[in-house]
Parts: sequence; C-alpha cells; structure tokens
Amino acid sequence: MKINDESGSAIIEFVVFGLVTQLAVLLFAGQILGQQKAQIAAATTARQAARAATISARAGGVANLNVIRQQQEANFNLEPGQLTLSLKPSNPQAGDLVTATASIDGSTAIATMRVPRS
Repeated sequence: MKINDESGSAIIEFVVFGLVTQLAVLLFAGQILGQQKAQIAAATTARQAARAATISARAGGVANLNVIRQQQEANFNLEPGQLTLSLKPSNPQAGDLVTATASIDGSTAIATMRVPRS
C-alpha cells in the first residue's frame, strides 16, 4: 500500500491554479477598463466644455462648468467631485482661443477651440 498516492491530483491542481490565474487576469482587465473609462470621460468632458464655452461666448453668455461637470459625472457613473474641469479664459470673447482641461484620477485631457468672430 502506497502512502503517497497522487493519482487524480493533477486535475485538482489544474483547476485551482487555473482559477487563481483567471482571477488575476480579470482583476488586471478590470483595472485597465477603469483607466480607459477615466480617459474617455476626461476627453469627452474637455470637448464638451470647450464646445459649450465657444457657443455661449458667441451668444454673449458664460458656460456653466458646474452643470457640465455634474452631467458628465452622472453619464459616466463617477463620484461627485471626482472630475475636475477648468476653462481658460474663463469668460471668452469672439476670436479667443478657449482651452478646457478635464482630469479624473490622473487622466487629463485638453480640448482647444476658437470662438468664432460674429
């Protein structure tokens, strides 16, 4: 009689190590997808803010960045305050170059547009 009979343990080891490997791959993929979501959200928000600033400046108003930020946080299921948004110049005039910068967890995007002259 053998005390160290290991028949059948290869299947158990394969399943256990396979599950651990799959879990590691899924966690890594989840982190990559979260980072990609942040990059897409930042780029979309920067473009949206620049577009709103040029349209509102042409109409004689000022873009409301808080509304844009809140809408984008809702669209991308972000926590309130996770998205930062800035606009330079803050009150653009016709012919000005508007630069919008959006940041989420280290992912930053910049969009630049010119306010058309009447």
